[in-house]
Amino acid sequence: MNLLVCSAYHGTPNLASLLAENFKRAADWGDIQSCALPFWNDLRRYPALFLLYGVGLATAKNGRYDLLRRVLYDHVRDNNFDHDQPLVRRLHNRGVMNRQNQAWCFAGDFAGLSDHLFDALRNPLREYLPDDRSYAQTFDWLEDLLCLTRCAVEYSRSDLQRMQAEDPSFILKGPVGRFMRNLGTPEDITLLTALPEGQPLRMPPNVAAVLRADFFGSAGQVQMFDKYRASPVSVNGWITAPSRRK
Repeated sequence: MNLLVCSAYHGTPNLASLLAENFKRAADWGDIQSCALPFWNDLRRYPALFLLYGVGLATAKNGRYDLLRRVLYDHVRDNNFDHDQPLVRRLHNRGVMNRQNQAWCFAGDFAGLSDHLFDALRNPLREYLPDDRSYAQTFDWLEDLLCLTRCAVEYSRSDLQRMQAEDPSFILKGPVGRFMRNLGTPEDITLLTALPEGQPLRMPPNVAAVLRADFFGSAGQVQMFDKYRASPVSVNGWITAPSRRK
């Protein structure tokens, strides 16, 4: 993890392919051991999730979203019987430990794994994010971005347009994290990264950076923000929040 984080933070763009290849070795999980052991089978993904959060925090800090996108969209295989899928579809906190198991392992807290990663990565990332407030905000932004990217991979532009036409207040479901506790506070990352209506559009720098890195089907153009704006705050049976980007 330390090697990948250091490379993600300090490495040059020509290292992206090598870093993604090394990450993929941790994210191709191989065959499940038994269908009767879903808890342990899901935990096979934990080392890769730990790496993903470490690399994600480093890339978010220095704006290397091109590398993060390369990792998230790289195809991995969950077992030898499934087709390869984009990593972001498979690798998230609920894919490692579902909602009920998180509540069981973390004293009733449905976002306990997110808190665990937050604490476990604090010291290893202190060299890159020495300020605690900056670390917390970057962590929230990373989890929010992972959640929205998974939704963007699952749904096309036409899907989102159809859903919005059928129900303007629709909410997608996804693997949210600890950032949802800050809804409505000054630390609410969903508000800090919202795209306000009206012109000229005032776009947060980190949102512009992910669009330039071709997230949300932007083709590298910050003007192509429609799919980002159309992705509402997503929930997964933990907390309900209104859309922030429509």
